[in-house]
Amino acid sequence: MKLRSLFLIMLLFCSATTVLASEGWKVKHKNAIVLAMFGTTVEPALQGLLNIRTKMMEKYPETPVKIAFTSNIIRKKWQGRAEDPAYSKAHPEIPEEVLHVKTVLATIADLQNIGYDTIVLQPPYRYGGRISRPRYLCGQPDAHGHGKKEKI
Repeated sequence: MKLRSLFLIMLLFCSATTVLASEGWKVKHKNAIVLAMFGTTVEPALQGLLNIRTKMMEKYPETPVKIAFTSNIIRKKWQGRAEDPAYSKAHPEIPEEVLHVKTVLATIADLQNIGYDTIVLQPPYRYGGRISRPRYLCGQPDAHGHGKKEKI
């Protein structure tokens, strides 16, 4: 009988402390967008890709928008240009993010390392007359079910 009473008291105590402790706990999600682009090595064509990033930044001003190139060859070309001080001096319009562009996975990992938990992977491609839909890598679903984990 004493053991049962002690168990009941402990159960009530644990429940009460859990409720009181969770009262002030609120989760704040950090959102980010990764534009997964094939990339380009041609400076005038790069302006079109940067324009996509600019439009996304205007549409979602509170959300960081990062660029990632999927082509190994194009990334290496930009990284080589980044090491050339003469190129950087001759092309100040090229953002550092492009000169040091990373893979999609590296960009996502960097964002996760600094606390972003809801990351939207958006390929800015058009095919069949339709714009591709965003792929949600992680995060909490919103009221419409967007943001659920799904296979890419």
